[in-house]
Amino acid sequence: MNEGETFDRAFQLQRQGDWQKARELYAAILAVNPDNAGAWHMHGVVLHRLGNSSAAIDSLECAIRLNPKVADFHNNLGAVHYDVGNRKVSQNYFVKAIALRPDYADPLVNLARIARDIGQLTEAKQLVLQALAISTAHAEGWQLLGLIDVATGEIPLAYQHLRNARELQPNSTSVALRFSHVCCSLGKFDEAAKNLADLVVGHPNDSNLRIRLGEAHELRGDVASARNAFATSAVLPSNPIGTLRQALAFPIVFQTQEEIDFYRRQLTSVIHELTDQRFLASPVDLQQWGCIPPYALEHQLENNVAIKSALSKLIAGCIPTTEPRPSPNGPILCPSP
Repeated sequence: MNEGETFDRAFQLQRQGDWQKARELYAAILAVNPDNAGAWHMHGVVLHRLGNSSAAIDSLECAIRLNPKVADFHNNLGAVHYDVGNRKVSQNYFVKAIALRPDYADPLVNLARIARDIGQLTEAKQLVLQALAISTAHAEGWQLLGLIDVATGEIPLAYQHLRNARELQPNSTSVALRFSHVCCSLGKFDEAAKNLADLVVGHPNDSNLRIRLGEAHELRGDVASARNAFATSAVLPSNPIGTLRQALAFPIVFQTQEEIDFYRRQLTSVIHELTDQRFLASPVDLQQWGCIPPYALEHQLENNVAIKSALSKLIAGCIPTTEPRPSPNGPILCPSP
């Protein structure tokens, strides 16, 4: 393959999520032609996806040195700096990207994320609306706008905006979860359940989706479907939350001491597993991910002081969630060379 064909093949692999093979092909191009700014750029993007942010920054800086007038280069370097916590540096790169290309929606949305991070919600909303005026099909923009609406208490608007994001990204689990949370806040439990059920079809092994589906069914009053969703999530690998959520789903009346002892062991085991795997988060994370909403922990468990005590610990400080995971609201990396 010549250089152009190698680049096209690397980009194809990148779009397919084969980051390592894509990186190897971009590196092969650079070994022959170190002046290829596009290859340095995509090499940096892929390195970031592979978790090597320091090397990604070096590659993207090289791309900018070779061709400082490409807005994508600045936006993506800003995105990497944002992810590693260099907010001020990232902001400068996003501003530069907009200066180079005023009709570029991605850096506007990225700047809006920074504004939202520091509590400047009015400015964040203005930036997102400006981006959406440029590109009405910007799914990340609609999602961020919906989250800003939630933060300002405008739940009906959040419903509309997250529904737009859902339609644009029908396979996105993060969008579906947030949309379902807003549906439940508005009492649209049937819509929340249908939204999650549709997504489970495409992600059958996502136990978090099944837990949320069970909670939506629970709110609908469909006990059988809720139990089935929780039970299915519990048998999927690497998710003790499914077991806990199944156990806490409904009020339990124990008939014998053996049942009490069994249940105590089950709950204790799950709590230990959650602690061992560091699946603990603050109530803020709970609201962010909605893995176990407050109403799911309000059920009274009869006849077992030990279980009530363990449950109180969860409610008081450490509510389990599925950490770690990449943020669904991270800056946007432009996929095009």
